[in-house]
Amino acid sequence: MSGFGALVGWTLIVAEMPRAAARDGLFPAAFARQTRAGVPASGIVVSTLLAAGLTVVSYTSFEQVFITVVLLSVLTSVVPYVLAAAAQLYWLCTEGRRLRAGHLARDVTVSALALAFGFWALAGSGYQAVYYGTFCLLLGVPVYVWVKARRGAYGQSPAVAR
Repeated sequence: MSGFGALVGWTLIVAEMPRAAARDGLFPAAFARQTRAGVPASGIVVSTLLAAGLTVVSYTSFEQVFITVVLLSVLTSVVPYVLAAAAQLYWLCTEGRRLRAGHLARDVTVSALALAFGFWALAGSGYQAVYYGTFCLLLGVPVYVWVKARRGAYGQSPAVAR
């Protein structure tokens, strides 16, 4: 039952996150495309290949692979929530003063609890999952730079004198 639940959650996360990033122009456009049924197939296929590669590399201990994949899925789903909670706290500290005091106190409390829970979940993922997750996150940096440079977001290349 745990494996089935993790598989369903993992499939939803790995399909939606690259699609959203591609729609925002932060990931290759291929990940934004959907099938006629509305399925972001590119994200599912690529993530399945990565998970299969992880399984092949660690085939001697399936239980360990399962635990690693589940912890990575927790890690990859918690990071956006931590960033969202931090952004909410920032907004409340800068613009939230316009809210009534009761609403401000409630929202700050909820945001702080969400941030604390996110850090607790990250810490609970363990060193290995955090290492692999950070490594995978950093693998995305060259992709981000490539996408931005291809769009000319960094300006034009300097002219070379001949």
